[in-house]
Amino acid sequence: MRIVLGALSAAVALLLVACSDGGDSDEPDQSTPGGVTATFDQGSIRQDIEFLDTGLLKGHSYADAADEWTVEGVNVEAELDDGTTWGVIEIPEEGDADYITFFEVQVGELPRGEQVTVRTTAFFIDTDGSTTEQTVADTWPP
Repeated sequence: MRIVLGALSAAVALLLVACSDGGDSDEPDQSTPGGVTATFDQGSIRQDIEFLDTGLLKGHSYADAADEWTVEGVNVEAELDDGTTWGVIEIPEEGDADYITFFEVQVGELPRGEQVTVRTTAFFIDTDGSTTEQTVADTWPP
C-alpha cells in the first residue's frame, strides 16, 4: 500500500510540474511551478525543475551574460526550511545559453508538508575583472 501511495504521489507531482507554464519574471526569487527566470544587470538566469524520478528531482539551469559580462560558472544547491542541505549532482552541458548545467537533487524522503528550495547561483565577471553572483530559487513540490 505504501509503495502504491508513493508512486501515486510521484505521478501527481510529475503531472503538476509537466502542466506548469514555467513562468517568467524580471524579479529574482519569484517561484513558479516548474521554473523560474530572472534578469539582472549582469545577465539572466533560468532554472527549470523538469522531472521527478525515484528519489531524484531533475532539471537544468541556464545563465546568459549581458554585454561586457561573461558567465564564470553556475552552482546549484538544495535545502529544506530547517537548513538541512540535500545532495546535488551537476553536469555541465553544451547548448544555446552561455552556461548550462543539468542537475539532480537527491531528495530521498521529503517530510510531509515540507518543501525543498533549489537555488541556482551564477557567477558573472565583467571586462574589468569585477565579479558578482546572482541567485534564483524555486521550491518543490510547487
